[in-house]
Amino acid sequence: MTDTAINIIKSIEPRLICFDMFRRRLMKDCSLSGKLNFGHKILTEQNELDQYLYTYGPMISSQWENACKLMSNFRQPSAVIDYGCGQGLAGLLINDFCASVSIGDAKSIYLLEPSQLALARASVVYSKIAKNSKIVEVNKCFDDIEEDDVTIKDNTITLHIFSNSLDIPGYDQFKLLSKTLHVGKHYIIAVSHDRDFNGGTPRVEAVKAALEHPDFAANFTIHASTLVKFQCSNPSQSAAVAWACEFEVVDD
Repeated sequence: MTDTAINIIKSIEPRLICFDMFRRRLMKDCSLSGKLNFGHKILTEQNELDQYLYTYGPMISSQWENACKLMSNFRQPSAVIDYGCGQGLAGLLINDFCASVSIGDAKSIYLLEPSQLALARASVVYSKIAKNSKIVEVNKCFDDIEEDDVTIKDNTITLHIFSNSLDIPGYDQFKLLSKTLHVGKHYIIAVSHDRDFNGGTPRVEAVKAALEHPDFAANFTIHASTLVKFQCSNPSQSAAVAWACEFEVVDD
């Protein structure tokens, strides 16, 4: 299926692209909000992507405006993994809000996304904000990811981005991370709606607890780990949770 938005994105000058422009030019109310499964549906049609921007754009923008405050001590990563990248909104918003991390200076960017249509948009978006980076598209569900899909060398600083994806049930988040963590320094930044049902915040807290558990001290050195809850500034004042973690994987 052809996504007519691709040519619109390609026409935007890299220095001008930002989340607000992206949303303003592509969002559309197609009366499909009720079919997006609260933003968790794998989107297969252009109208669904446009509706997602219309319905959830303000919430996601506010989520990342707050989450980026937790990234102030992050160093520049040489590799980025965007888990469930959708149409690339997290990359745009980190580029907009985070002064300490430049997505465009990463050597490699891995986009993990089950929706082929969304992945195509994300790839073009990231190519705009990171024109010198190697962008790798992985069109798979999380449980189907293999170690060979994310080939990052040891001793690389890696930024792991989870935008409304770590909290979603139906996949093994520990198994996924076991395939993407390597010896070296890592940052995790995760943001999602704060809820205690249908997966939700307990899934984020479970990963945080696992990394910090004393039994894994020989594998992980935790330098900082902060989880905050807040209200978004979108009209419905959505509850949100963000977690930032700085750690190293030790060679055993």
